[in-house]
This record gives sequence, C-alpha cells and structure tokens, in this order.
Amino acid sequence: MIKYSNNPKYLIFRDLIGLKVQAQKKTNTGKNFTDLGEVSDETYNLLITSSGCDLKTNQQTFKKYIKKNYTFRFELPTENEILIVEVDGNKILKRPENRIKLLKKKNLRR
Repeated sequence: MIKYSNNPKYLIFRDLIGLKVQAQKKTNTGKNFTDLGEVSDETYNLLITSSGCDLKTNQQTFKKYIKKNYTFRFELPTENEILIVEVDGNKILKRPENRIKLLKKKNLRR
C-alpha cells in the first residue's frame, strides 16, 4: 500500500496546510527562492502563509500568494529525512478537497 501523504509523487493531490514553503516568482527565474514560512490556509487561487510572530505587535503575520504566478518548494517530512519538492503553481490551482477527489478518480480508472 502506498502512503499518499508522504509520497512526493502525490504532493499536488494532498492538503498543503502545515508544510514549510519557499517561493520564487516565475518572472524572476534568476533569483533564489524566498523563505515564506508555513502554509496556514489555501484557497482555489491563493496560498496563505504565516511567517511567525511579529515582535513589536506580538501577532502572526500572514501573506497571500497567487498560485499561478509562483513556483513553490515544499519541505515534505519523511521517516528519515526531509524531501524538498518543487511544484509549479499551475499544478495546484484547485481547492485542496477537489485535488484529493482527482486522485481518487485517477486511481479508479486503473
């Protein structure tokens, strides 16, 4: 039996909330990936991240990123190591619950 949640092949079909993420704007291909923090929420078009607590206001800071404009790197923890998986934002352009349904349909066709 395959564990879909920790398999990098199935990352685009799973829920991304809780994973550490880095991003690079597609127009800035020469620049490095910027560290965004952790995915706190996800919508159809947006990936919402929290980068930690602001020391002055003692509140968490949230940023929104349009999925189709970015390439993302997710840290996927496995039993022995942490895998870094790079994903084009266009591949995760659906709601998480709809992406999971696509995986179930894909497996039923086999």
